[in-house]
Parts: sequence; structure tokens; C-alpha cells
Amino acid sequence: MLREFLTITFILLGLQVLQMLFPREKFSSSLKDIKQDVIWFLINEIGMTFVIVKVTFFLSSYFNSVFAPMIGTINLSQLSFLPQICLFILILDFISYWSHRIQHSTRLWEIHKLHHSVKSLSPFSSFRHSFLENIYNSSIVIILTSFISLSPEVRNYGVMIFTYVCVIQHTNIKVHIPHIFKKLFITPDCHVTHHSKTNFVKYGQNFGFIFSIWDQLFRTYQDKEYSELTIGIEEDPFKGNIAKDFLYPIFRSK
Repeated sequence: MLREFLTITFILLGLQVLQMLFPREKFSSSLKDIKQDVIWFLINEIGMTFVIVKVTFFLSSYFNSVFAPMIGTINLSQLSFLPQICLFILILDFISYWSHRIQHSTRLWEIHKLHHSVKSLSPFSSFRHSFLENIYNSSIVIILTSFISLSPEVRNYGVMIFTYVCVIQHTNIKVHIPHIFKKLFITPDCHVTHHSKTNFVKYGQNFGFIFSIWDQLFRTYQDKEYSELTIGIEEDPFKGNIAKDFLYPIFRSK
């Protein structure tokens, strides 16, 4: 766990330096924003890790023992490492696309909108989540992937890769990415469009995390220029009180 924490910290700091050297002019994060996001990183990457591990372990054990014998499992563990991890990431991304889209189109928006309250993005922005959203995201992934038989190594690496990609997506580095690449993957450009205050599709756009194929298949993909975007949410109830924001909407921020 310490090694994983040090790895993600090193990646975050490296991306933050690149963002400072090659920023998107319009979305350059302020020092205040970065300080806030660092606090969110410490809360969710350190403080919530123990809770999430305990909750996900219980859910995984419960669903494996109660439902797996009735429904059956998808056995990928007999495959070699590379096919296993590629299939796992593909399945994980499909699940995450729909769980993310549901957050935007139902009352679950209340537990997700803290993440969209940022007015400029940075690598640390990917950790700005409320307590309830942390539980929701972990529970959905664990419940739905508990029916997939994988080697522990593949499962761990798959989740780590997913986390690192999400961090990269929130980075405001000015870099040219070939258009064909956007047809396959969610790039930082695609994800900044997801954070737009304006919904170009009903309830939002670009819900994918790694692959853009889901957005294109289900018609939620949008490719917009920076000049068309303003980051944030229309009605922002968050006032910078970390404790109240973290527990929102259990205790709504004043």
C-alpha cells in the first residue's frame, strides 16, 4: 500500500510540474485550487483507503458466496496476463461508463457534483469526491466484477492503471493529440469537455474513463474546442469547507 501511495504521489507531482510548464492557458489552476485538491487527495487516497478496503472486501465476499453459485462466474484466470488485464480493463471501463452516466442522470448527481464543482482542473482534481461517491464507486465496481475470476495480480494492476489514467485525464497539459487517438480513447481534451458547465448532450457528455467507444456507441461523445467551455456547475453549494463538502449531501454545505 505504501508503494502504491508513493507511486501515485510521484506521478501526480510529475504531471503537476508538466502542467505548470505547459498549461492550457484558459484552465490553468490557481494555487488555491491546487491546495484544495491536494487536501482531497490526502483525504481520499489515505483517509478513505481503509474504509473502502473493508467495505469492498465485505461486498466481494458476500456476492461471491451468495450470488456467484447461482449466476456463475466469467473465468479469465486461465488466460495469460496480457489478455486478462486487457479484458478486465475493458469490462471495468464499460461498468464505469454506465455507473458514471447514471450519476449524471439520476438523483445520484447529488453525491457526484462535488467533483464537478472545480473551476479548473489539475492532476489532483480526480480525487475530489464526497464520502458517498467513494462508497458508491467502489461498491459498483466490486459487486459487478466479483463475478469475474481473475488472478489477484491482474485485478490489482487493472485498478491501478484505471486510477493513473483518471489522473492523467484531469491534467491541463497543452499537448496535441492526433484526432484518430480520440476515436479510441478518452483524452484530457475529451474529459475537459465532460467537465463543461454546459451539457451538449442531455445530462452530460464523455462519460468514459479510458475508451471513447462507449460514448460513441451510446451517442454521448462530444469533441469541443476550449473556447466553447466553462468549467464548473450552474448552482454551486460548495463553499470550501472540506468537512461539510466531503459529507455532502449527508450534511448539506451552507
